[in-house]
Amino acid sequence: MSLTAAFEMQIASAFSALGNLVKDAKYKYCSELTRDPDTYELVQTFKEISIKCVESSYNRHEVENSEPEIMDTDKKFLIPRKGLSVELITGAEIIIDEIPHEIIDIKKDPTGSLYTIQGRA
Repeated sequence: MSLTAAFEMQIASAFSALGNLVKDAKYKYCSELTRDPDTYELVQTFKEISIKCVESSYNRHEVENSEPEIMDTDKKFLIPRKGLSVELITGAEIIIDEIPHEIIDIKKDPTGSLYTIQGRA
């Protein structure tokens, strides 16, 4: 078994153990960018996919020593990579409890099995 597969199994077990702390959310991203032939304006087409995540806040140390800057109101989202059909990108949104959070920063663990997302409402 590869290291990545082992981490993915551990993350799946952890998410299972967290029970109702794992929330249903949506990942909304621009899937297509075209130009309107009449007005020449850019037209964005968005897609949403369902994801599972754990939402938490940043601690004081993370806020004070952050790069990029973390605001007090920013949220941290943990999202397992396994099962995602797209790569997460900055500028897209995580929508949780109908509140959109713009993705400011994305970090992956060394195996690429878990995303840590900085989201800003």
